[in-house]
Amino acid sequence: MMTNWLRLEHRFIGLVSRNGGREPALIILKQNLAVLIYLPSLIDTDDDIPGIVEGQIDYWKLKLESGDSSVTFRHGDFDTLKGTMQLNKEEENMFPAECHDRIWTEIAYMPERCSFIKNEELSAIPKEWGITYYPGKSNSTLFHLFDTNRNPRGLPSIFAVIDRSLYFKNFADWTLSDLQKRLRLLTSCLSLFAGAPITYELLVGRNDKDVICIQIKNIENPNEYICPSRYNACIEIKEEFIPYFSSTLMIKVEELTTKRESEKCLVLLAYVRMLLMAHYDEAKIAFSFQLMESLAQYKGISIRGQFWNDTIRKLLKRMPKKFCESCLNVLKQEIRIENEEVLDKYIEQALDAVNEKEEFDADPVVIKRIARKYRNEVFHGSFFEDMAEIDDQIKVLPEGYKRDLPLVFQAIAIMMAINFIIGIDFKHMLALMRELR
Repeated sequence: MMTNWLRLEHRFIGLVSRNGGREPALIILKQNLAVLIYLPSLIDTDDDIPGIVEGQIDYWKLKLESGDSSVTFRHGDFDTLKGTMQLNKEEENMFPAECHDRIWTEIAYMPERCSFIKNEELSAIPKEWGITYYPGKSNSTLFHLFDTNRNPRGLPSIFAVIDRSLYFKNFADWTLSDLQKRLRLLTSCLSLFAGAPITYELLVGRNDKDVICIQIKNIENPNEYICPSRYNACIEIKEEFIPYFSSTLMIKVEELTTKRESEKCLVLLAYVRMLLMAHYDEAKIAFSFQLMESLAQYKGISIRGQFWNDTIRKLLKRMPKKFCESCLNVLKQEIRIENEEVLDKYIEQALDAVNEKEEFDADPVVIKRIARKYRNEVFHGSFFEDMAEIDDQIKVLPEGYKRDLPLVFQAIAIMMAINFIIGIDFKHMLALMRELR
């Protein structure tokens, strides 16, 4: 069921961007933000879909941006349109008389984004930004990280919804355009704490109690954000760090964007999305280690020598009699200095955070042993040869360890992502098991 964002349907004369220019058109904006556009020409191809529609509702400047949603076309003559729509004089006079003989086209579609900006505040920068995330359960999960006041805020009278946004101070002086450029990274980072992929649904810019701009994003496929697993690992921030959480996150997002590091981080966070959407336990474990390796490279921890070293050790162990003493010495000299200890240090810190609330059954010694085996083998082409050995290690674990193993690895990988990308220390994190259904 579509949300009715507006209290009433609005009809106005607006400007439509099409074919490199702008032309006037009669616009009807439905309560659910569906748009009807009436143009005095024959249009029936997607190439002619208006890119942007601009208009005025009360004291709000309106901008509608089209997306990839389905579009329908309907045609008729001017007299039919005039009678059906009961056009007033202003609407009749907005087109010259020669247009009355043309075929009119009604274009109906759902815009991807709808922005409302107060006329007198066109260049103003909000003192604080509010963001409502979808799905609603994730928005509720994140709420306490931004604002201890859980009471919804009111919106201007033309809107029919309550503002349940997460608010943060706009210390970086982000305009609506600035925030839009950073939203993908900001939202992807917050998915680390939601335990599920999220997207934004509503942006609200405020100066004190005065709302100066609103942007609404239409959610076309709500089922896209429903995770197939019953449980995921969810990372919580300890209470003493919550007052610093939003500023830490915003500073990092601004820093990554300014230094043009955001694209690298978005690639890593795409792995997180895959990890959060994984259904099978084996997939969760596999994606966890893929993410750990990628994060290690991002952090500057080289682990390329590990597979090389492990291969040499196998040769020395399995075929010592087939090599002469000189060859054995050469092989031993080829064993490289490893950075496993560096990566293990981060895994240990994450494990401490995982075990702090005793939410999961996890033995640090066992977890590190399995972690090292997976890192060295599974993603370097020896999957089928070495999976039996890994399976044998898992079989002897207590039932609780086997049950929680995928979630423990998921928690470790996500904590490392939070530490490496956002810069929050492991000591400020906790790992929880979140039920998704």
